[in-house]
Amino acid sequence: MKELKCLVIDDDEVDSQHTSRLLRKGFGPSLNIHAVSSWDSALASLEQESYDVCIIDQFLGPHRGVDLLREYRREFEGTVFILLTGQHDRTIDVAAAEAGAAGYLLKSDISSNLLERSVRFALSLHQQKRELVKVAEDLARSRADLQQALERAEDSERKYRHLAQHDVLTGLPNRMLLGDRLQMAVADMKRNGELIALLHCDLDNFKHTNDKFGHQAGDYLLREIGHRLSSCIRETDTAARIGGDEFCVLLKRAGSSEDVKKVAQKIVDEMAKPFEFKGQTMRTGMSIGISLPAAESDTWDQFHSRADQALYVAKKNGKNQFVVFDPDLEDQRYRISVLGRDMFTALTNKDMFLEFQPKVNLTDGSITGAEALLRWNHATYGRVSPAEFIPQAEEGGQIFPISEFTLREAARMAREISQDHGKIVPIAVNISALLLKRGNLPALIADVLREFGLPPSALILEITETTAVDGFAWASDQITELRAMGVRISIDDFGTGYASLAVATRIPADEIKIDRSFIHGMLSSNPDYVAVKTTVTLAHSLGLKVIAEGVEEESQRAALRDLNCDLGQGYLFARPLSEERFKEYVQQQISEPRQRHSPSL
Repeated sequence: MKELKCLVIDDDEVDSQHTSRLLRKGFGPSLNIHAVSSWDSALASLEQESYDVCIIDQFLGPHRGVDLLREYRREFEGTVFILLTGQHDRTIDVAAAEAGAAGYLLKSDISSNLLERSVRFALSLHQQKRELVKVAEDLARSRADLQQALERAEDSERKYRHLAQHDVLTGLPNRMLLGDRLQMAVADMKRNGELIALLHCDLDNFKHTNDKFGHQAGDYLLREIGHRLSSCIRETDTAARIGGDEFCVLLKRAGSSEDVKKVAQKIVDEMAKPFEFKGQTMRTGMSIGISLPAAESDTWDQFHSRADQALYVAKKNGKNQFVVFDPDLEDQRYRISVLGRDMFTALTNKDMFLEFQPKVNLTDGSITGAEALLRWNHATYGRVSPAEFIPQAEEGGQIFPISEFTLREAARMAREISQDHGKIVPIAVNISALLLKRGNLPALIADVLREFGLPPSALILEITETTAVDGFAWASDQITELRAMGVRISIDDFGTGYASLAVATRIPADEIKIDRSFIHGMLSSNPDYVAVKTTVTLAHSLGLKVIAEGVEEESQRAALRDLNCDLGQGYLFARPLSEERFKEYVQQQISEPRQRHSPSL
């Protein structure tokens, strides 16, 4: 390929270097770039050298790129001009086209691929137009040939316009086209009074998926997300990719706010379904922030800002959900920031502590262990749910000291029970996926057991089904090592993810904990009953114990006992208990072995 000479005119050195880097990445060594930063130096360069393409910033000090085109375009007929700007403005777009620019791109949207394609299309279009001029001058071609050439040029121009307004990977409208359509939708709303809505959608854990399966799988996932997003809305609506793993949906004539929520829930449900890529199953989720009109003068930035605030709350509240913006979200964002700040001192201030919920033998009611449950009594907000602060702790890195605190407090309780009663009552601790991913969990558990003088059987580590399956590659060796030490492994929340007992055979574990949702529904829902029965039967055939979570009624306990389920945990036996109340419970169970359960505690 012959050398391509390019002139970059931009008075912002950072932007100029960024544009030059993108051009070099797209064209490689065949590109010769010269960059200038002022109006005068631009004119001097154009007069001294012939350039194939000139990429010019709209704002050059007191001058405008469009003005340069208007005044000197005809003097440099052999050069293709592409205009760059930092903000989308329809009037600039029109003025650039009228002045002879072959392209108009937003700096925030350009990438190496888009810039390369834009330059190639512009050069191609320029070459075709030059050929047409030659044809017209020579009068050597027939009217039909001339018409075909014009159609090719128009088609090239349409393709270029499409590229400028659409995402290359997914084919969806980009931020610029979405902004145009939102402006038109706002104008329509003013005329007809019908509701519109903007949904800011963000994939959950996309980086994890990209890292685990590779960038090729990540690109496939983004394309499929685009297809599913489009399938959830009407043809009159717009689904757009605005960058990275972020998408937006514009709903026109949306009906009511309840109708908008139904669409959002449909999208959340659709994105939760698995994606298949080359024999591998990928799973993700989608968090959505919803912005409804606040005033007739709403702009794209105002709409998007509200949707973005709602999305932030949806992410912090656990992801895979939607949140509609309202002014109270500011209070929620403040609460989130306060909890994130105070989490760093919660342990030293002793605001975090453990409660213990007993596990019992379903046959004779005897205590077999307990689960340690982390609690946070915040000075301002009172009791804060782990479902709220654990995701924040994982995101901010505080999950590591919190996990170590939980393990040591659980071990301390196990030692005190052993000293008081001469027997081990195993304490189960929930383990974060990040703790496993760090890679030193066996060493940490060994240190804790040694510190409190406990046998390995004193601790049970509960790992969620999703963590066990998703993290199998980096977790299985550690789990195997822990079991070899004598520490038992329990698969928590079984049935809520996407594993099966066939998959469970690959996971080195000692017991399975059936999620409470199945226990609650087993007496009223035949599918839940069959799921519990099948899990118990097959788990026993694999040599695994089975624990039923959330047992609240005597009828549930009786049904589980009939199915030969081993252990139960729930309000029927005891609510989560403070240290002292738990010690009393253990004392009562040991001194009154016939006592089956103590709801009063």
